[in-house]
Amino acid sequence: MRARVQVLGAVAVIVDDETRAISSPSQRVVLSVLAARAERDVPTDLLVDALWPEGPPRTAVSSLRTYVSRLRGLLGDALVGTPGSYRLALEGVALDLADFELLLDDAATAAPGAALDLIDEALAMWRGPPFGDVGDVEPVRPVTARLEERWVTAREDRAAALLACGRAADAVATAEELVADHPLRERTWAVLVEALTATGRSTEALRAYHRAVEALAEAGLEPASELRRAEAVALEGEVAAPARRRVVLPASSFVGRDRDREELARLSAAWPLVTLTGPGGVGKTRLARTVAADIEHRFSAGVRSIELAGVDDGGQVAAVVADGLGLVVGAEGPLSALDAVGDLDVLVLIDNCEHVVGAVADLVGRLAAGGRRLRVIATSREPLAVDGEQLWPVDPLPVTGPSGGVQLFVDRVRAARPDFATDEEALGLIAGIVRQLDGLPLAIEMAAAAAGTMPLAMLHDRLEGELELPPLKRRDLDERQRTLKALLDWSLRLLDDEGRAMFGSLSVFAGPVTAGDIAHVSGVASPFEVLCRLVDLSLLQVDVTGEEPHFRMLRTVRQRACDAAGADLEVLRTRHAAWLLDAVTDADRRLRGPDERRAHDRLERLLDDARTAVAWAREHDQVCAVGLVGRLFLYAQSRLRDEVLGWAAEVVEHAPGSLSGTDGELALAAAAQRAINGGDLERARRLIDRAVDLNDSTADPLVYELLSDVLLFGGDTAPAREAARIGLATASAAGDAHGVVACLTGVVLADAYAGEHQAAARAMAEFAEPPELAPSDRAWLHYVEGERLLDLDPEPALAALHRAIAAADDVGNAYIAAVARVSYASVLSRTGDPSAARAPFAELIAHWRSHGDRTHLLTTLRNLVTVLDRLHMAERAAELLGAVLDDAVAPSFGAERAMLENLLDRQERTLGPAELARRMDAGRARSIDEAARLAQAWLDEPTPARDGGRW
Repeated sequence: MRARVQVLGAVAVIVDDETRAISSPSQRVVLSVLAARAERDVPTDLLVDALWPEGPPRTAVSSLRTYVSRLRGLLGDALVGTPGSYRLALEGVALDLADFELLLDDAATAAPGAALDLIDEALAMWRGPPFGDVGDVEPVRPVTARLEERWVTAREDRAAALLACGRAADAVATAEELVADHPLRERTWAVLVEALTATGRSTEALRAYHRAVEALAEAGLEPASELRRAEAVALEGEVAAPARRRVVLPASSFVGRDRDREELARLSAAWPLVTLTGPGGVGKTRLARTVAADIEHRFSAGVRSIELAGVDDGGQVAAVVADGLGLVVGAEGPLSALDAVGDLDVLVLIDNCEHVVGAVADLVGRLAAGGRRLRVIATSREPLAVDGEQLWPVDPLPVTGPSGGVQLFVDRVRAARPDFATDEEALGLIAGIVRQLDGLPLAIEMAAAAAGTMPLAMLHDRLEGELELPPLKRRDLDERQRTLKALLDWSLRLLDDEGRAMFGSLSVFAGPVTAGDIAHVSGVASPFEVLCRLVDLSLLQVDVTGEEPHFRMLRTVRQRACDAAGADLEVLRTRHAAWLLDAVTDADRRLRGPDERRAHDRLERLLDDARTAVAWAREHDQVCAVGLVGRLFLYAQSRLRDEVLGWAAEVVEHAPGSLSGTDGELALAAAAQRAINGGDLERARRLIDRAVDLNDSTADPLVYELLSDVLLFGGDTAPAREAARIGLATASAAGDAHGVVACLTGVVLADAYAGEHQAAARAMAEFAEPPELAPSDRAWLHYVEGERLLDLDPEPALAALHRAIAAADDVGNAYIAAVARVSYASVLSRTGDPSAARAPFAELIAHWRSHGDRTHLLTTLRNLVTVLDRLHMAERAAELLGAVLDDAVAPSFGAERAMLENLLDRQERTLGPAELARRMDAGRARSIDEAARLAQAWLDEPTPARDGGRW
């Protein structure tokens, strides 16, 4: 008996020319695993795992023996059993996969004719997917994949062998069939191109090459050398192709845009038309030319570049394009000539289409309809809006980071001044210049040219107030590209009266705003359509990632819009400030409730406009200025926006006569918060007292909450508790849920810090949580619960603080998140491995330093002393104690004071009185900022060895 195992398709066994199907799935699995590992011992455990991947039954081994026994009835002694394993021995049975691979190995070294016979014999064995329905079993899967790859390669080898044997037509048919199934096989495409060329069909060969490039580009691939050589052979036989032209690029460096280049190369293979859009000066033309140079090798006729900036009449476009393509225009006119070139293998680059966009759209539609090979890359400030168009917005260069706008500026300056220095100060000034110019490449090049005649600092200061730069003196630019004003005027000519009026109205907006916002200021009830027109012309940018579109004008464009607004500008600024006061008042109200997250996002977007409006209102409408900074208080305090608190400090200083009502109270509170953050508690107390006096002890609850904070920072726990209770009563009477939580926080913290833990617990227990709270208010409740338990029960305290941090992070409340992290790190440092507290404390110190918050920095450093002590850094701990224990800096009290005094006793025992005094004197000589900087360095030092194996 001679048996043959078949696995190149459904698993079967042929015995004496009779096919025996294996009906049992389990037997098919066993035979497949043995065949995949023929001539090797297969452990019993591997077979069991293959049969029962989810876990074997108790009878697994006995069941396996049964399956093997039944297979042995077909295979006889070819199925060998050894202790703990089984093996399929090929001396007793034939295996189709072994014969298949042996034939292909022999074909690889045979002459073309013999190779073709061997490959045909091997392919005849193929009956379908290897191993049939068990090809995905784990031990079999790698062999399945290998066999499928060899099968495809064998078909590829067959096409090449047919071509080598002079059977080019058969090679074409074989290769066409294979690329239909496997469009990413470059070698097959190369065989197809070569075979078509060999049959005298060079034009079809070039079309096949183009099809290959398209297929590869969709997968992000470029043609390799073999496929390009096949194209070159085809080109030698293509006598009708137009002369190849190359793209000429400027000699200066091309900075950034790597992603743009990659994506545009891919899109140009898949789409007949790719249009680069963006504002004037953003670099559309340079990018388009660079991409064209990147991909020109794909086109047998190269690239044809057509410039339309000098074409004023849309009726002239067809003739200009036909001339650019080198066509002979007959009596029928240019359109007739263009209709015949759609099948050319050429890339057409059409630059500056916006002013004749209708004519270009008609023309491109005709070109794209003519065939599959021609491709168009266009640049325009608005889309062409034709079928098959793929848009690619070109954004300004990044204004931060090592590449982008800063690198462009440096490159251009060094072209004229090779010794141009780029030290830290210079790079800072350049970054500021690039930001002022919105990252627009043309503006950056103009500024770089000006840097050749004036110091960087002077250029930076000049751009703060005036954006018009000296024109570029380059002969390769037309007049509209020499100045920003000329570029913008070019776009403005394309607007109607309504569009120009809206363009001027937008000059007062500094940040992203909605169509509804614009309607309030412009007076146009439904401005969306005209806004879209401005977006189309790249005079306005739009962000559609949120719940509704937000429109924004680049600063470089906005200055031209101010000119367009003319005499209406002051009226627009008045409306803008009034609109913004309404907007921030509404957002402030929602920031105190369940809609906090959206209100936060709204205020984040309004920040640039708030900066502009407050600056204007300080000079022209001080009542409005007071309202703006007052309604921004909660946002600025909770999001650690020192700049916004600084606006309040300036308004309070320069507009004392406008401080009245709730807005006046909150403006004073904002100024006081800034004083607290700066460590000036005396000034903060004076400002808060003024706020309380404004309304005869009926001030906003937040004023009393802040008064409680000031008193608490000063160690006056009883007055702090009383101030918070007044605010709590006021908020409760008004139904102000946010005010209730804020003032309850003050009550509980005052009790807890005074050591009156039962009173703190009662205050929490008496609180009836409203059904709808702002996420930040829930975070405050978690925080005060953690603070209350801090010295009583560390585990639940950590859990409460963790909840506070998570809730605060979720809505961007940086203030709660940071103070909760201080407490969390403090608990960790006292109860666990102090090394784990190193990183959190280092991050917190950096955080408070970056925000200039001296008060919370001091609290953090006082808690850090414990970490240094437990890390056996006694000298460091003593120095830090000297810096932070001085009541002249700010008094310490309650549990914190007791902790510091205990640490002081420990350091005296460790270092001795004399060394402790010396170390503390060194610490007292340092400011809090200096102590913080040194503490960060200490935290980077190696951890000393533990004493006796214990912390």
